[in-house]
Amino acid sequence: MGKKKIAVIGGGLGALTAVCQLMQQPNAADLYEIDIYQMGWRLGGKGASGVNRDKGHRVEEHGIHFWFGFYENAFALMRNVYAGLDRPATAPLATFNQAFKAQPYMVFAENVEGQWVDWKVDFPNLPGKVGDGKFNDPVQTIFTAAFNYLALEFRKHFDPSHHKQGCLGGLLGRVLGKSGKPKLEGPLEQIIQELEKKIETDVVHDIEKRLRVTGQLLADPKYHGPEHVQQHLDHLDHLRKWVWDLLGDLIRRDNTLRRLWATIDFTLAFTRGMLADGVVGIKNGKLSLDFSVINDHDYKDWLVMHGMDARYVMDFPPVKSMYDGPFAFFRGNVAAPNVEAGTALNIFLRLAVTCKEDVMWRMQAGMGDTVFAPVYLWLQKHHPENVRFHFFHKARHLHLSADNKQVESIDFEQQVKLGKGISAYTPLFDVGGLPCWPSEPLYEQLDPEQAKALKAGSINLESNWSGWKQGVIVNKQRGTDFDEIIIGASLASLPDFCSALIDQNNAWSEMLDKVGTVQTQAFQLWLNKTPAQLGAEPEKILSCYVEPLDTFAEMNQILLRERWAHLLEKPQYLAYVCGAFEDAATIPPYSVHAFPASQKEDVFNNMKAFIEQKLRHILPGAFDDAGRFDWSILVDAENRSGDDRLLYQYFRANIDPSERYVFSLAGSSKYRLRTDESGFANVFLTGDWIQNGLNIGFVEGAAISGILTARAVSGNPNIPIFVPW
Repeated sequence: MGKKKIAVIGGGLGALTAVCQLMQQPNAADLYEIDIYQMGWRLGGKGASGVNRDKGHRVEEHGIHFWFGFYENAFALMRNVYAGLDRPATAPLATFNQAFKAQPYMVFAENVEGQWVDWKVDFPNLPGKVGDGKFNDPVQTIFTAAFNYLALEFRKHFDPSHHKQGCLGGLLGRVLGKSGKPKLEGPLEQIIQELEKKIETDVVHDIEKRLRVTGQLLADPKYHGPEHVQQHLDHLDHLRKWVWDLLGDLIRRDNTLRRLWATIDFTLAFTRGMLADGVVGIKNGKLSLDFSVINDHDYKDWLVMHGMDARYVMDFPPVKSMYDGPFAFFRGNVAAPNVEAGTALNIFLRLAVTCKEDVMWRMQAGMGDTVFAPVYLWLQKHHPENVRFHFFHKARHLHLSADNKQVESIDFEQQVKLGKGISAYTPLFDVGGLPCWPSEPLYEQLDPEQAKALKAGSINLESNWSGWKQGVIVNKQRGTDFDEIIIGASLASLPDFCSALIDQNNAWSEMLDKVGTVQTQAFQLWLNKTPAQLGAEPEKILSCYVEPLDTFAEMNQILLRERWAHLLEKPQYLAYVCGAFEDAATIPPYSVHAFPASQKEDVFNNMKAFIEQKLRHILPGAFDDAGRFDWSILVDAENRSGDDRLLYQYFRANIDPSERYVFSLAGSSKYRLRTDESGFANVFLTGDWIQNGLNIGFVEGAAISGILTARAVSGNPNIPIFVPW
């Protein structure tokens, strides 16, 4: 029996994870021939980055990319890849630990009565190692960790040993007498009283005790029978009233008390909702979770439904971040936030209780060069005979067999010809010893006449609106060129080449209609002042800021990878900003070649407005006493004046189908197809848009999707997937 021939369409993380997992199977070299077809010159999808050879070898990204400590499967992949590269010890990013560095804190922005204030949240060093595949009963941990955290936060604001006049502890001590301890009707009251007696002696505040006991109670499976649900709900409602009676009159006068109240209110609301709506259950004597039961609700609406104060819900960072992070705004309209309650809660709880070492991780080069170049090189090093890459191959049409049960052939547009004597495109080039993706094709490897035309017309081969007409159609046949297909292209691009499959299977149409995608925008600024001169907090990552450009990050670690040899004065500060980007009133056909330029102009105007009106909160040293931004601090090799220096910065509108972010709109997950649910015998699906258990546009979802695809293609259900619940 010959090797199974697999055609992979698209080179994003889902597709590449699937290929890596397949090639790690026993006897994989005897089992598979894999051809990866990629539009344009680089891998990575929405995570692709490029190094601009003409502008200081600067790194240019689609947006801001960080990894979170719960990316267990993605980290496991990268640990394996870096170990397999066996780079010299002196090489840049020689090891996994050099490529990824922990970030021990996050900063959230809050709008308090029209003023933006920062809320810095420090995270302790967390147990375990990212990517080790181990979890310690995290479902129980949800409740103990959440309520112990509330108890500790409460203690910070009430110290019974300091009842001095004017002291916050003393004030709360006096107010406390106005509110009585709640008492439940039923058997849980006796259990609570017994647990309170066992609480450590240094916990003497009644509310602190009750918070700790609540976590213990909810973590115990024997108190989760249907006969206990209403008592739990009553208990949480009484506890909320008790805290509000204590703090309600004070939160308008004290920002720390407002945060304390919002944190308690949020935790009580999601706990109440999990119990009332059946998210929490019992399986094999242990607590289990099913987030899908609340996915028909929007997250913020669901929290309000279960008691969270509607006045604070959308400005509270653990809520707002679940919209800002995945760009969860319908068609990019920031006035229409929408995300599935179960999906958002699942992500929040994974962040809260399943991260390891640290919550956030910074890549030490562009994402393309930290993730996708190593994956490419690992496959080339270990499986050069089994895995072949075909760059500049854009999928055009999948043709079905006569019985409509499988794909019979694939049309690709071979976008360009290679130069004479070049049999395969080599996509990477060296920057200070690190293999990197270029921001444009390596034209020296292309047909000289076509390369000249591409440069003269500023043709972007990753854009459907490019107007490039020199490609040729090549057809790949089932049985000769492939047996099975893995579609790893992005969701929004499927209508461009899967029309026959969509027409034949209504489930595809429903998925495309209900799941949907959103545009994003991003820009990068290179400044010639240091963080100290700019008045900036070092390594600052700011989330939940003003819409639509709600996320900011200082990325100075990337400056170490950039060369800037043509400048005497090197950049000292690198800022990234990104957010959702509202759809144009009409998205024109691809024949309207001016559309990308008009959208990029809109991003330019948004960037300028952000700098002039919103950046001062983050970089106060970049402004004079009158509040005017100092344009001269922007690096510009052409040394232009004023805001013209913005033209040298990097900004982009992510409008192409391959760039659009996948929605997690309320009620949409049930329409996502599983990897083996294409409806066609030889077609498998992968990417962050399939049914993968996370169902939101994160790296981890794409990695899990790839493993699910490898399981389905190989027939091996035991390929490990590391999930906490």
